[in-house]
Amino acid sequence: MPLSTANFTTTATHVIQSDHSISLPDPYMLGPFDHLYHFATPVNAVWIYQSSPSVNLIPVERLRKAIRRFLDYYPHLTGRLRIDPATGVRSMTRLGTGIHFFEAHCDAPLRSFARSPSAPDTELSVFDFPNAGNALLAPWDPTLEGAQRDPILTIQRTEFACSSVALGVRISHVLCGAGSFLGLYQDLAAIYRAMADPATAAGNKIGLTSPPHHPPFMVSEMLHMGDHERRQALADPPAAYNPIVGRSLRFSAAAVLSLKAQAVNPDTPCARVSAFTALAAHIWQRVQRARLLADTNTEGKTMGSSVFGTSVNFLPHLSLPDRTFGNTVVTPVIELESTALTQAPLWQIAGLINDRVRHVSPAEVRQLGRWIAAQPDTSRIQLNFPVMAAAPFIATGWHRFPLYAGAEMDGVAPSLASPVFMDALFDGMVYFVEPKVRDGGVEAVASLRRSIWACLERDEGFGGAWDGV
Repeated sequence: MPLSTANFTTTATHVIQSDHSISLPDPYMLGPFDHLYHFATPVNAVWIYQSSPSVNLIPVERLRKAIRRFLDYYPHLTGRLRIDPATGVRSMTRLGTGIHFFEAHCDAPLRSFARSPSAPDTELSVFDFPNAGNALLAPWDPTLEGAQRDPILTIQRTEFACSSVALGVRISHVLCGAGSFLGLYQDLAAIYRAMADPATAAGNKIGLTSPPHHPPFMVSEMLHMGDHERRQALADPPAAYNPIVGRSLRFSAAAVLSLKAQAVNPDTPCARVSAFTALAAHIWQRVQRARLLADTNTEGKTMGSSVFGTSVNFLPHLSLPDRTFGNTVVTPVIELESTALTQAPLWQIAGLINDRVRHVSPAEVRQLGRWIAAQPDTSRIQLNFPVMAAAPFIATGWHRFPLYAGAEMDGVAPSLASPVFMDALFDGMVYFVEPKVRDGGVEAVASLRRSIWACLERDEGFGGAWDGV
């Protein structure tokens, strides 16, 4: 059966609690290192078992019994995550609520997903399954509400038409990382195997020879840190502490003209260079130099490249009304090797950016719009920008639009008008905005790691192009 016609259907959902009563405190406090990972991020894996005529593969009832016994060793996983709205402190509450176990069915045989279905050995890749294997996992709600409402552990048993079975396991990254996650599955498998002995299973003698260790590392500091200890800890941040800091820069009219002159290709001296192109190229290049310097100072891993992203308003390219309301941008992306980015003359970097932002194809824009409209599931569409890349840089040109002009209320002009970043600042983002005093200059509202700002402050080439904070 072709992969595109295979159907995955959830046939049953079970709530499973532990076999024995839970003696842990409720709420069950999580450790300091459990606060480092985003609440929406799961750790996922799937284990696929091929059927054979002699084996009744992973029967549901035996697996459910194994999960119940397994949860005796992980009782806190039966609760729900709580994130204190005032402090952000994380704990597990409502212990005993249970995890979710899903039964699912696929109407195609496992071999139909193989790279070579006719080969004697079934060679599989997780990317050959729908949604890169996510069809074999239980649903996951990444919202804050969902993270605190739903189980933090789910298990899905998917049976294929050939009786092969996949077990997909998902757990919140708040609770554990890769090593603990894989150990958890080893424990479940060990308990399941032990149930093959009817005498052991009937006598409730199933146990783990090396059970997991609880509670979380350094949880006592979360529970019992006094005011004096807290002040001492806050006064002594770790060496790796490198927060993202936002700053506002002022590029004077003279600085903008100077950068535009440097951004002109000497072979085409009459070519037009925009303020955005010159400023974006200048800051991107200087930031990457600073990143490499900071990375070397901290003995980090050298960044091989940097990814540049921006947005281009396609209204003028499609002759649409200027006041067309909605999202009317395309998002070109450029990736450059660090050597090319940091050592090239400014006009070369500016030329690359200019080529992407000035040449918008109306036919390609309409093709993209039709493609999106034709998607059976638009939630799977994502912008093609690697926000988790080692050295991302995003520049957006708000300075083309009024920020202060036309914003007067009761005859009073705003004292400050500025874009606002999300709660979590992004390392490597700059907005170019209209300045309060319209004198040909440009304001830049930027967020970077503190160590990068420190390097830029020592960069005479960068410092000479902006007026201060």
